[in-house]
Amino acid sequence: MSLDFIFCILPRVDVVGPVLGPYVLKSVLENHGYSSKVYDLNLEYYKNLNDKQRDLYWHNEDRVFHRDFPEAFNELWNESFGDFCKKWARTLAEKNPKYLGLSIFSSRSFHSSLAFIKEFKKINSETKIVCGGPYATFMLGKGHDLAKITDYILEGDCEESLIQFMRGNLSYPGINSKGRQIDDLNSIPFPNYDDFDFKSLDEICPGKNVHVTASRGCVRRCDFCDVKTLWNKF
Repeated sequence: MSLDFIFCILPRVDVVGPVLGPYVLKSVLENHGYSSKVYDLNLEYYKNLNDKQRDLYWHNEDRVFHRDFPEAFNELWNESFGDFCKKWARTLAEKNPKYLGLSIFSSRSFHSSLAFIKEFKKINSETKIVCGGPYATFMLGKGHDLAKITDYILEGDCEESLIQFMRGNLSYPGINSKGRQIDDLNSIPFPNYDDFDFKSLDEICPGKNVHVTASRGCVRRCDFCDVKTLWNKF
């Protein structure tokens, strides 16, 4: 039986612990009777790199995955990421979920997400593509390259809008539109980390770190920061 939803995390995100959002949304879905699984391909790719590659791609160089440097990503694609991307696109496409959701943290996941969706659609054109995460805010209404090949964008806090989406209420705020900020953080369930590879994380970053959400938004309104765009209220 195929899954209702597969969440996918693609490079580049810092490897210090599970990316919180997809694992919270896995709990949200399962609390409402929907099946889901999370694939952290960011960790999967990182753990197979040598120390020199980790330093180059993650720590010392900000060009390789960044949206503004496609030529650097093309070099990485030809070197190793292309084979990795095609392998996992085929693996997930063959699972034939109803929805494939990409959690996109920043512009550093732009090229990898774009390439992954294209490879996935070559094999499976039936599964609907959903993009969320902080970067989804910047995909709305701008003719964005990622938005052009995405079926749905879930913007902002998705703990409520995702369930409305699964129920077919596509006019709900946050579904291809500006979302609502959740007022009560206590309503959010604990993340379900059943799918996360803590053994690999511990080998890379000893201590098994996990993130805790204590607040959303910020008391300041700094011009250089995008937090006020993502969360208007503290």
